[in-house]
Amino acid sequence: AKAASTAGAREQWPLPGDAATTANHCCGPDDEGSAMLQILASRLPPRRHLAEGCEAADHGREFEHLVTACSVLAERDYKFAHEVAVYIPSTDIVLFASNRLGKDLDQVIELSTVSLKTGKVERLPERIWKEEIVMSNGGTLDFRPGSPEHSAYSADSVLIASQGNMNKSAGIYRLNMTDLSVELVVNTSSWEDQNFNSPNDVVVDPITGAIVFTDP
Repeated sequence: AKAASTAGAREQWPLPGDAATTANHCCGPDDEGSAMLQILASRLPPRRHLAEGCEAADHGREFEHLVTACSVLAERDYKFAHEVAVYIPSTDIVLFASNRLGKDLDQVIELSTVSLKTGKVERLPERIWKEEIVMSNGGTLDFRPGSPEHSAYSADSVLIASQGNMNKSAGIYRLNMTDLSVELVVNTSSWEDQNFNSPNDVVVDPITGAIVFTDP
């Protein structure tokens, strides 16, 4: 509010770490967007490394008590793990997506699972990630708040944001991890019935159960 009201001479806030580079690179030191980034970044606590073996770092203590150690679940000689990363408690597996593989119109994004019990990695059938959920991105567990039959602990489906391609429309899809069936949730926006551009991330509101997603 202070930055927005002082158009003549904005006060500058020091930015911690990467945020300063981001703000200045994005908008310039005198841009209003940069000033707003400075306000937000100034409220972040200093970065601290998580538990031993964790390369990631957090900005708040709220997350620290959830992480006691880190270890590598699986490795491959190509970029097989990049997005989604949805833990499914009912089967004790993690669903994840690869980075973009291939070139130009032949690009694909694989979908795979890793068992937390055995460490076994299994790639899902090609028809899922080549034909039905094309160029998958973010994902989340498909649960219903307040419903014992569809709680986070019993849910057997995942919602995945699909970026689509020239042959398959972008949208949000439901993947049943029991029978590997795929169901379209939505692929047309409420704005002039236009198709989505490239859905990126998706979550389920834990209070209302609404599906919330981004479409850059």
